[in-house]
Amino acid sequence: MQEPSSTVSSNVKDLDLLWDFANPAATEGVLQGLLPGANQLVGGDRSYLIELLTQIGRAQGLQGKLPEALATLKEAEQLLADEQS
Repeated sequence: MQEPSSTVSSNVKDLDLLWDFANPAATEGVLQGLLPGANQLVGGDRSYLIELLTQIGRAQGLQGKLPEALATLKEAEQLLADEQS
């Protein structure tokens, strides 16, 4: 698993590179660490944040943290609905 930089940049587009499928808890931690930067993206493009949230939900689901995963995915769904309106 690659370590991300402390800021979200155009280099961190492929979130798949951050996955350690043998350790979804560690992956969740890495992805959660990207949230502050994703929330501050310039230009109002929320697609990166939405994608990041879906990957966090995926990691939570793989750990059996189903209520957390559902809440995270609902947050992504709401952002997507806002983006489309």
